[in-house]
Amino acid sequence: RRFAHRIEIKLTDKWVNITEAALQCINVERGDDLVAIAEAELRIRLASIGLPNSVLKALAQYPETRRTLAGNKYCSQELLHMLASDPQSDVRSAIATNPKVRASTLLLLAKDPDRNVRQAVARNRLTSDDAIKILAKDPDWWVRSDIAKREDLSPGEVELLARDHQYNVRAAVASNSCCSADVLEQLAADKESRVRSSVAINYNSGSDVLEQLSKEYDWDVLRALVDNKKTSGKAWMRAFRRMRSILDGEWERNYREGIDEIHPFAMIVESPSAVADALKELIAEDDYYVRQGVAGSASA
Repeated sequence: RRFAHRIEIKLTDKWVNITEAALQCINVERGDDLVAIAEAELRIRLASIGLPNSVLKALAQYPETRRTLAGNKYCSQELLHMLASDPQSDVRSAIATNPKVRASTLLLLAKDPDRNVRQAVARNRLTSDDAIKILAKDPDWWVRSDIAKREDLSPGEVELLARDHQYNVRAAVASNSCCSADVLEQLAADKESRVRSSVAINYNSGSDVLEQLSKEYDWDVLRALVDNKKTSGKAWMRAFRRMRSILDGEWERNYREGIDEIHPFAMIVESPSAVADALKELIAEDDYYVRQGVAGSASA
């Protein structure tokens, strides 16, 4: 408390107790350096709570408080907009995630030179359509990938991102619930298995597309397919058979040797997405673990 008079912020009587309580939390010994550290720590703590906006604005003059202020939900939109030009990128990133930030501030930050700031804008549900259009063409694929995961994309933006040269962006679009069946059909022929597996798990994929994907010999694609509740019994069984041929006994050996606790076939068959028609066929399997999975399946 003996250092309270050194704090360079004018507080009203209402907030004196908060100042004193914050100072009590700081263990300070004698010495000017320690006093300065205590004062800085106090300003940071004050910047994190719901003080009047005039006080928060006064705190913004101190560089050490701006990162905390930028994430404070009690900050006014005007103060956040002012801090959006701060030279520190972590301050600007915090503003882009603040639930109180203006759409106009997010539009400004969508053109930020720092990738992390633009990613934060891409993930913010308050980001406007104008900012989304800018970020959908961002030079960094990490930003475009985050935009591709948004469920409020326009059909034009979905088609644009589905043609992206980076497969991670195309995979993000393929797993998006706003992706149309027509776009998913195009992505089902993608050369990258990660993209095709995203198509295989998407509930918007048409039955013809799922049937086509069940003929693959890629584990990730087939695993996604058997987890899709829309997959037909025929396609599900084909995918399951091909998965067994891919495993070639490796996982079974691991299971018997105690490396894997759950047999892979039992785990797949016990999945809630297992098709009831396929389970009727699997109950006659010679493999004990498959029959065990059928017995424990909720779809049986």
